Amino acid sequence: MQIEVGSVINELRIKQNLTREELTKDICEPNALSDYERSITSPTIDELALFADKLKVDLPYFFTPKMNRFIIT
Repeated sequence: MQIEVGSVINELRIKQNLTREELTKDICEPNALSDYERSITSPTIDELALFADKLKVDLPYFFTPKMNRFIIT
């Protein structure tokens, strides 16, 4: 099973009503996030850790199959 990290970022961003600009502030350019979400490129592990922090998930969440994901609020 292949997990597309960018689609997980996109899903979380939309669920949390964040724009690309809001999510990418102090991490990367919004157009880079667009490429990540469309699986054109991948974020660095450092960027991914920052996204995880902003999206309030642990880093392993991005690599968990969808049926096993949950968010603790």
